[in-house]
Amino acid sequence: MAHRAVENEKSLPARLEAFSREILADWRFGWLLIPLALLSTVLNRRTPEVIFAAVATLLIILFWLFLTHLMGRFFVPAIVLLAILIGSACVQYSRMTAAVGMMAIASFIHLHIAFNQSVEVSHVYEGLVRLRDLSDLYPPELADIEKTGYKLALIGDSEAFLRPLPMSRLEYRSIFDVVVPPGKSIVDAWLGRDLEELRKDHYILLNPGELNRLSATYYGIPPAPPQWQRRRDETIVLPPTSK
Repeated sequence: MAHRAVENEKSLPARLEAFSREILADWRFGWLLIPLALLSTVLNRRTPEVIFAAVATLLIILFWLFLTHLMGRFFVPAIVLLAILIGSACVQYSRMTAAVGMMAIASFIHLHIAFNQSVEVSHVYEGLVRLRDLSDLYPPELADIEKTGYKLALIGDSEAFLRPLPMSRLEYRSIFDVVVPPGKSIVDAWLGRDLEELRKDHYILLNPGELNRLSATYYGIPPAPPQWQRRRDETIVLPPTSK
């Protein structure tokens, strides 16, 4: 169920539009990857190996269109087959090799730009690569949690590797383990227990931005309730009620 397309992408035209947006127009697939592979298939249509790779690629495209929730990353396995198809033509046609070189140069330029932008926006280098003490990532409310006997529950956040607590004191789920019964909020359903029950002996770290993102990209996942919405999707930390 989690891999079904969202409601507004279930029609065939919507699925094809998603394929165009997520794959054909995405620079990470090099723009020319599929067109060059198609050209190679036409030029080498009598070669059994090429036909095999082309049919396998077509099966992956059909799988992507009808059995995933239409995210570009699910098409990555096809890159190997597409590269084989393009390579088979490069052996025979020098102009194809020049086109592949142009595609590679364009992709590397965009990769460099995108990486620099991500570092500037999220401060990844300063925040993680140089970080020696993971407790610096804790919200102030959790600064002393290691000195207490309280547990920590992550709702909408499965980045347990950022929380240096023993697993006996850490509770979390990934989106694939979440079931939301009718009439139940995503906050209460995330860990299979009501929020107030969890708060008896848990700190609650709630990520409304992640809940809303997952709601927009996974089937049957509601957004965070209005009372848990925050400006700029700020993380919410709720202390234990027994504190």
